[in-house]
Amino acid sequence: RKISHNLVSGELIKFGLVSALNQLKETINSTGKLNMQVLSFGMDERLDRSIEISLYRVVQELMNNILKHSKASEVTIQLNKVENNLNIVVEDNGIGFDHDAALQKNGMGLRNMETRIKQLKGSVVFDTGKGRGTTTIIDIPVE
Repeated sequence: RKISHNLVSGELIKFGLVSALNQLKETINSTGKLNMQVLSFGMDERLDRSIEISLYRVVQELMNNILKHSKASEVTIQLNKVENNLNIVVEDNGIGFDHDAALQKNGMGLRNMETRIKQLKGSVVFDTGKGRGTTTIIDIPVE
C-alpha cells in the first residue's frame, strides 16, 4: 500500500532513479515478504527527469504485481546502461503468469506499463509461464 501511494518519491526527484529504487528496496525488504536486490551498471549520470519518473512508475507497478500475485520470495532489478541504451531486467522466483490471460482481465497495470514504455520509444518483454517465475526485460533509448 505504501508503495502505490508513493507515486513520485522525493528521493527520485532529488537523487535519481537508482537512489529511489534503493529506497523502494529498503521499504519492501522491511516488510519481510520479499527480498529485493537492485544492481546498476553504467548509471553514473542522471537520466531525463520524465524518463526517470516513467521508469520508476513502471518498476513500482511491477513490484506491486509481484507482491500481490507472484508468491515470490526474491526479486532482482538490474539496470544496465550502455551508450544510448538502458536495459532493465526485473526477475522474480514466483509462480509466473499467463500474459495473454492477464491482458484479457480488467486490470490496467500491464497495459499501463506497456504504454509508458512505448511512449519512451522502448520495448518490454515478459518472459513468464505458470510455475517458473517472471523475467521482465525493458529496453529504452536514452541520451
